[in-house]
Amino acid sequence: MLKKFIAGTALICAASMANAAVITQSGGTSGTTNIIETSFTIDLFDDMGGTRTLESVSVSISGGIDGAVNIESLDAEPATVSATLTADLFLADAIGNVLVITVPSIVGTADLTAFDSVIDFGGTSGVMFPDLMAESSDSELYTDIDTLSFFTGTGSVDLLFSALANSRAEGAGNIISQITTNANAEY
Repeated sequence: MLKKFIAGTALICAASMANAAVITQSGGTSGTTNIIETSFTIDLFDDMGGTRTLESVSVSISGGIDGAVNIESLDAEPATVSATLTADLFLADAIGNVLVITVPSIVGTADLTAFDSVIDFGGTSGVMFPDLMAESSDSELYTDIDTLSFFTGTGSVDLLFSALANSRAEGAGNIISQITTNANAEY
């Protein structure tokens, strides 16, 4: 079963001068794992020897996650269980400072009976959450000198995009769970 995780990032730089401009840069990657780490190269803002000034940088991520969680309660008593599918999407500068983060997350819950003696993620003591999906997006606007100087110069700089799945099953004191979280990212 293919599970997808989609993330988008955009970097927008605004310049100050008689003819102000907005520069937009983006990129992409794909994969099918629960952890993605990739570099993302962008062009620096050329201040043309100080004749132009970078006023702001906006960094955005939008993404989604989907997957499946199966839970079987082995408890002798009824229990409420939950399945949480979540992922952390980061865009960081070359030295590891996180510029923006978004966390798509969804929770499914179920009331289960005492263990029915069959580990099948069904019956009255098991549950399957086959199609959990969530989306989220966040952005940060930077106007401070330190961050703007990181994006100013000639040439290019690498940013690091990371996606890390943090899914879990909780509830009864004794449970068995299966969690599938595969990823595919665009930025």
